[in-house]
Amino acid sequence: MKKVLFLSVALCCALISFAKPGIQTRKSMLQASICQEDSSYTYKEGILTEKMYFTYNVDGILSQILYLENESETWVPYLLDIVYENGLEVKNIWSWKVGEEWFVYEEDEYFYNENGEQTGHAIYDVTTEGVKTGRECKNIVIEGNTTSDITYKWEDGNWVVNYKTDVITEGNTETTISYRPGLIPMNKTVIERLDGGAGISTMYRYNSETEGWDPSSKTEYDNYDRPTQSIAYRYNEEWIYTNKVIYEYVGETDALSNVKTYAWDSSLSDWNLNREEVYEYDGKGNNIVYISKGYMGGVISFGNKTVNEYNEVSQLLSSITYGWDAVAADFVTPQSKSVNEFDDFGNCTFFASYSWNSEASDWYATSKNEFEYDENNNLTLERYYFYDWLSSSLYIGQETHHYYSCEETSIDQTKTDMNQGTSKVIMNGAIYIIKNGMMYSAHGQIIK
Repeated sequence: MKKVLFLSVALCCALISFAKPGIQTRKSMLQASICQEDSSYTYKEGILTEKMYFTYNVDGILSQILYLENESETWVPYLLDIVYENGLEVKNIWSWKVGEEWFVYEEDEYFYNENGEQTGHAIYDVTTEGVKTGRECKNIVIEGNTTSDITYKWEDGNWVVNYKTDVITEGNTETTISYRPGLIPMNKTVIERLDGGAGISTMYRYNSETEGWDPSSKTEYDNYDRPTQSIAYRYNEEWIYTNKVIYEYVGETDALSNVKTYAWDSSLSDWNLNREEVYEYDGKGNNIVYISKGYMGGVISFGNKTVNEYNEVSQLLSSITYGWDAVAADFVTPQSKSVNEFDDFGNCTFFASYSWNSEASDWYATSKNEFEYDENNNLTLERYYFYDWLSSSLYIGQETHHYYSCEETSIDQTKTDMNQGTSKVIMNGAIYIIKNGMMYSAHGQIIK
């Protein structure tokens, strides 16, 4: 039994924010609906293969999912119990049913810092006798000025450190050290911020014979946070140029407009342009053109150009990529295309990917997704089309139906809930909780 994504959101289209300008609401200004997904049914090539039923706790947070999988025309039940402490999801317990008895087969634990931000997790396999064996564990630990990102392995019934990366901050210097199993040093990076905003990033390799650090490369920035030039070196008894990057921006913003990369030619003692990136934006800051060029001998030898189109609320409608044509000396060869469609409420209703058929001089769809919503903007239908290479056509490969229970509430009541520190909102059929200024998923995890 593999894990499944229980709360579906269209991957092709970004989540719509609460108050995007121009997006309408189906409910009146005095009414809203609080909805919870009760169940979903998934069909694969017309056959019902999966059923899910959702249970919520008194705070409206998802607490249990019953999942039934059609295996050889027999419905096999699985259960996910979600455990919370102080409003945070701390454990997932996965069970399956044999006969009339439920057996736990996996437990997942989640770790948080004092700010309620998730720092890591641990996964355990559980036998039918209840014996737990660690499968995976990662955590971030902060002690003083050192932040450690640690991966553990299960050994003799306990978690022991396997790989570790330490980030040590001391004044204007940040040192990152990576360790392999046995806490043996591997690599070190030292970032020094200099007066005036400049910075140097130097990389070292650990020398086990001398038990010291050997320099390997470094990059110098004229401004570390917003560089206009960086120069990279490699070390071979002395520092030797390798490449240089020139950055240009849109006005005083951090949006890049041009990036040129040069390689050092030691025979000429000069820099040769070998790559260039160009960015163009519309008046709302959306990237409408991206160009990547590769050079040989000062002449473009390869590259591509992507042209993006957006609607009035900055949702991506289409993206087309063209390849470089040396004969035409322009980006005229179509390569790929994607198309999104949205309803008047900002919900993604259609997504398709296309490839270019050079023989027919036309686009052909390689995948297509369709989405439908109810009056409360809940996602009710996901339909996925897959490409059949034998017939060169699309077919409905998977379809999922979602069912909800909704209750009417007033905007005044929602404001009251927010004043008390908690409110619920619905985006693309998923429930989100706003509590004390933080946004949580229906699983209780913080949304960045």
